[in-house]
Amino acid sequence: MYYFLGMVVSRVGSVILQPILRKINFVKYGDYSQFIIAEAKDPKMAVLLESSNLYRSICSVLLLALLAYGVKLLAARYGWSLRSVEVGTVIFLAVLFLLSYRNQAAFIEKRILHHNREG
Repeated sequence: MYYFLGMVVSRVGSVILQPILRKINFVKYGDYSQFIIAEAKDPKMAVLLESSNLYRSICSVLLLALLAYGVKLLAARYGWSLRSVEVGTVIFLAVLFLLSYRNQAAFIEKRILHHNREG
């Protein structure tokens, strides 16, 4: 259960939070091919990326806590049943993991293209 919750937190960070932060120019990302080159030259890049992802996940936990509280308030105000909140949660999770799957497939394709240009 904890592993799944960790996956949800991580996916919220990468699928929802990261694009929003990029859109508002809170964070900027360089060209991916340049990152691959830098990663090959500097082994510390992997550690720095992991640390960055950890902070993003912590922000995701806090946002999910606010979202859960907001849903609880809305459910009480509008008389939503527990069943409807559960169904809404399952739909949210399904969409979240579908988007994650799409992003991962695109990432794999990007890696393949990069390696094919090198070789």
